[in-house]
Amino acid sequence: MFESVAAACGVRAIGVVMTGMGHDGTDGIVALSKSGARTLAQDEASSYVYGMPKSAAATGCVEHVVPARQIPITIARLLKSHRHPTTQQV
Repeated sequence: MFESVAAACGVRAIGVVMTGMGHDGTDGIVALSKSGARTLAQDEASSYVYGMPKSAAATGCVEHVVPARQIPITIARLLKSHRHPTTQQV
């Protein structure tokens, strides 16, 4: 899913990896980051299982690692300051 969002939305996307096992969000976070999207992961202290957020953060492509309760606040802040692509007139 993250790869599709990266391709379709690029810098207009915000990717969030939350508690869970495995590393299935890792490649997607890398794709999102490379496309210019903003990225977040839940921190270890607030995660029930830290496997997925840890794997994503280990890529170096996660901008913000925050407690679960801070995720909505962080998203709102990013939306206010979100990078928008320049619109070109054709």
